[in-house]
Amino acid sequence: MNKVDQNKLEEALQHGKFTTTPIFTKIIIIVSAAGMFGTMVGLYKFPYAGESPDFRLLLASVGWCAVLVASVFNAQNRSMVLGLVIGAVLGFLIFAAAMYVAPSNRDEAWAVRQAMKNTNADLPKMGDDETRIDSVSISMELKTYDMNFTLVNYESAEIDKGILSAHFKEITIPAFCADKVFKIWFDMDYTVNTIYHDKVGEVIEKYSMTSSDC
Repeated sequence: MNKVDQNKLEEALQHGKFTTTPIFTKIIIIVSAAGMFGTMVGLYKFPYAGESPDFRLLLASVGWCAVLVASVFNAQNRSMVLGLVIGAVLGFLIFAAAMYVAPSNRDEAWAVRQAMKNTNADLPKMGDDETRIDSVSISMELKTYDMNFTLVNYESAEIDKGILSAHFKEITIPAFCADKVFKIWFDMDYTVNTIYHDKVGEVIEKYSMTSSDC
């Protein structure tokens, strides 16, 4: 190594600039970006469920983000030390944001769990002589409230979908809109879906309603 190269190396070390081969830097960036993406998916599944993130994800968030930003800085011939610091702070802020969001979803998550538990505890049951209420499923992520019904006396080919559709518009929608329980779901911007099956389990039709239908 000649004197000029040695001086450049010393200067780089003093400023926290560590040169690596371009392909190696790219690999580190790709791997750390993938790690950070996986960490964020893990982080934000907790707020959706109304739960606080696992604190082990704090280390992952800070670590992957620090490595990612430092690698990008290195590729740009900037200070890796500065990149590590900025990345660590950014990773902490990402984790803190997930912690902040979680409580706001906690009441909704509790309502969803209780609604599914209480409603499905009595199902399946007959709503009338021809219709059985089978199950209820609720998704916070999709903002959907799904109710499954079975028309126990008919197969799909025997059912006039026009009559079924008219019944949904004229009877079902007004009944659901007048129901105090469903008003809560509509107020939370949920879509209520009624899925009808025939007596052998084949889906006949799916109808949806939102607060705009009330």
